[in-house]
Amino acid sequence: LDPERRPVLVAEIEAAPADPPPPDVAGYVTPDGVASTAEHDAESSESRKAAGTGAGQVAGYVSISDFYGRPAYHATAEIGVYVSPDHQRQGVGRALVADAIERAPELGLRNLIGFIFAHNEPSVRLFESLGFERWGRLPQVAELDGQWCDVLILGRTVGRG
Repeated sequence: LDPERRPVLVAEIEAAPADPPPPDVAGYVTPDGVASTAEHDAESSESRKAAGTGAGQVAGYVSISDFYGRPAYHATAEIGVYVSPDHQRQGVGRALVADAIERAPELGLRNLIGFIFAHNEPSVRLFESLGFERWGRLPQVAELDGQWCDVLILGRTVGRG
């Protein structure tokens, strides 16, 4: 993503989806909860928004990153979401993906694409419930725990272009 067109997308919100998120903060939160500086975010082609618990743990995060390094794909980005096992099925993933969908046009994006293990049915259902469609399937391209897995490509148009 063009850093000039992309605001910092990091904020901590309560795990309970009914709680309103506080204002955005400048920083970067990794999946293990380690915060780094805004300089890292400025150098990265990735934006993340983290959902925190009241106890300072990271409940989950969503990331938006370059889909493909060529200029023709500038309006398409890859979306990924992670929710810690202790916070799954509580609306954290839905809140994070919905926020990314809402903000994507502000980033100059037209399309979001997610690459999801085909056997990860909860994640597939989440994305499909938020308007993503199956745009493709990559058969047995990933090895996970000694098993070869298919990856689904789910996509959604989010803006004009």
